[in-house]
Amino acid sequence: MNQKKRVEDKLLPIFFLFLLCTEYYCAYLSKRGSDTDYIYNFWFPVEYCFYTTFIASYITRKDRRKLSKLLVVMYLFFTIIYYSLSDDLSNFSSLCYLCGFIILLVAMLFKFYEILNQEIIYNPLKNEIFWFIMGLLVVNLGSFFRFGAANYIYKNNKELHSALQTLNVYLTEVQYLFFIIFFFLRWRKKNSYI
Repeated sequence: MNQKKRVEDKLLPIFFLFLLCTEYYCAYLSKRGSDTDYIYNFWFPVEYCFYTTFIASYITRKDRRKLSKLLVVMYLFFTIIYYSLSDDLSNFSSLCYLCGFIILLVAMLFKFYEILNQEIIYNPLKNEIFWFIMGLLVVNLGSFFRFGAANYIYKNNKELHSALQTLNVYLTEVQYLFFIIFFFLRWRKKNSYI
């Protein structure tokens, strides 16, 4: 296994540890009635940049991999400029969320295209990155419209906002199930070479 893969292997568990800590801290603040939008305003860009870079590392075509990484850099610059000009970071930034999802979607579609456009198509269910991407798609497509219109929905229909938050929790649980499959297939693949 090359050095690049070993670095990713080390970063993925660290990232998930930060993700878990962020989610528990936000859940704690929510139970106390505190606002968590300002935390998510900074967490979502980190999350989308990490996921896009991680998936880009699996893309075999060099031009698509470079484009995915260039989109990450452009998104970071956009987010920094947007937040520096923003008057109130305590309101959820739907625009930064949507832009982050779009760059992630581009990288996921590049990899899906590679998986499905091989000369010999292997069962994608046995491919670990397929499950990782499916986990991201389930939670992000389900949340796309909710987070995209979060401020509008919260102001106009708090019951719908609450129901969509509950739906997001269930979709996140499905995402983590897919991530477990990803790690299992990765572990099995790694141990099969011994």
